[in-house]
Amino acid sequence: MRLFLANSESQKVFAQRGLVARSPADIPVTGLVLAPIEYYSSRGKKENAVRPASELLMRFASEFGVDLRLAVWDATNCEIRNLQTDGSPGRV
Repeated sequence: MRLFLANSESQKVFAQRGLVARSPADIPVTGLVLAPIEYYSSRGKKENAVRPASELLMRFASEFGVDLRLAVWDATNCEIRNLQTDGSPGRV
């Protein structure tokens, strides 16, 4: 993502398509960890890491204004959903 945002040619794509009315440096970006629900609920290290990871992402958001999310890929409905802090998938 950093390379994309740093590249002036890629930034021009947004401007040419009329997708962004502001400077390319202000294009909002969301970081996403995308996995099936089983990844987050697997017993052991993965399951135990979800809550601390969620807390860290919330701290990044509050202190630095960075949008980072844990998300679930629902293959049945072809949807991406936010992972709730209780471990259940919610809508993005």
